[in-house]
Amino acid sequence: MADRQLFAGQGLSAIDAKGRVAIPACLRAILDTNSAGRSLVIARHPERPCIIGHDRGWLDELSARIKQEEEREKAAGRAFDFYAATEDAFGQVEEVPYDPSGRFILPNFFKHKGDLSDLAFFYGSGPFFAIWNPRYLLENRAAHPKAAEGAEYFMREKGLI
Repeated sequence: MADRQLFAGQGLSAIDAKGRVAIPACLRAILDTNSAGRSLVIARHPERPCIIGHDRGWLDELSARIKQEEEREKAAGRAFDFYAATEDAFGQVEEVPYDPSGRFILPNFFKHKGDLSDLAFFYGSGPFFAIWNPRYLLENRAAHPKAAEGAEYFMREKGLI
């Protein structure tokens, strides 16, 4: 989807006892523009201790990337395990609905993988947005210094530190 808008902005949201959390308005507007319906795709970040959110079109883009990789490998005479590639890509991904105010229920697996309990810091990252435990960022600033700066600002603004 060449005309997809990129995710920019940041914000802090509370996670309630049922696991509901709201996507900040700046990111939700982009998600609404990129998606046909109110659907959010949650995945593990491949390298960082956070989770990531995408619009629904990302799944099609991911599938196209796997097909391109398969074609490159076959053209080079190398074996390609399509099943392993798709399992790795789609196995730990979940599509969840969100309501008009941007609230969605954070699936327990991703809540666990992101070490998220009561707060979620959303950080726009172009084709996706990251969802961090803001306390982790403050304790481990080297993990993502600019996101840590944003998390600190929003936590101070809300009187949480």
